[in-house]
Amino acid sequence: RKRYGIKGPRKERIPNRVSIEERPDIVSKRLRFGDFEGDTLGRIKTDKEVIAALVERLSRNIFLIKELGLKYAVDGFKKLLSPYQSAVESLTLDNGVENVRYEELGVDTFFCHPYTSCDKATMENSFGRLRRFIPKGTSLNNYSEEDICRFAELMNNTPRKCLGYRTPKEVFEEQVLLKKLSLRTNRHHLPEVSH
Repeated sequence: RKRYGIKGPRKERIPNRVSIEERPDIVSKRLRFGDFEGDTLGRIKTDKEVIAALVERLSRNIFLIKELGLKYAVDGFKKLLSPYQSAVESLTLDNGVENVRYEELGVDTFFCHPYTSCDKATMENSFGRLRRFIPKGTSLNNYSEEDICRFAELMNNTPRKCLGYRTPKEVFEEQVLLKKLSLRTNRHHLPEVSH
């Protein structure tokens, strides 16, 4: 017979998890470049492959990559973030077990409230747009890596009203350039150490 009793404390699935409650306000206000949201696109049960996705909150620029399975999602995030490592300020993820290795990214990471998709509204909106190319219920096996990259390109080159009819790609590239110039300027203005 099944035993019913008082359950012990639930073990935290994600180590050292930091709640979205502790995320700086500047991220919510979308005033800073370099704050990302990450997730994997829902798939049909027969699919092994997943699409790992990141979106930069200020520019709405999306990055997509196909990975062999859910447990490789963090590897996908790593590949997508690596060219922009110096520009990354934060990452917001959900509580899916695929994010358990998030610490390998070396980024300040915050986790949504359980079952609260609105905590990652930019990502949810981006996935809604992506569904125009990959309708719900279709297998990812129908799409190559090249297709996935092309979908990201189309999305990133579409002017957006919220960006003053500029494209996410334009805004993202401009912000990356500004960040590089800012880092270079800061290096030149470092005080000299007297010996």
